[in-house]
Amino acid sequence: MNLVTFGGLPAGKTGCTAPASIHVSTVRVTGTRWYTSFGLRVGDSVVKLRRLYRRAQSTRGVPGWYGSGYWLVTERIACIGECGGKQWVTAPVLVGEVRNSRAARFVFVIGAQGE
Repeated sequence: MNLVTFGGLPAGKTGCTAPASIHVSTVRVTGTRWYTSFGLRVGDSVVKLRRLYRRAQSTRGVPGWYGSGYWLVTERIACIGECGGKQWVTAPVLVGEVRNSRAARFVFVIGAQGE
C-alpha cells in the first residue's frame, strides 16, 4: 500500500504519528491467489490479459504510481491540473503491471491523497 498526502503533515509529525493526515494512493497485490472479475490471475500471460480485456490500454507506467502494463479498468474523472483544456479525462482504476510477458501484479489506483 502506498500512502501519500499532498496536504502536508503537521510540523514534527510523520504518517505514523498523524495517520489522519495521510491517505491511500495505490494498493498492490502480487500473490497468485489474486484474480479479477474476468478471471485474470497474477501470473497469467499477456495473451490471456489481452483476450479478457480487449479494451485494455497499454501504459508505460507513472513513476510513484504504477509500472508498465495495461489499464484494465478505467473511469472518467474531472481534470485536476494540466489536461490540455479537457474538463474530463480517462484515468486508471485497476492496472495490470506486466513483467516477462506475464501479469506481475495488480495495482488499484485509489488516488485519495487529500489535496
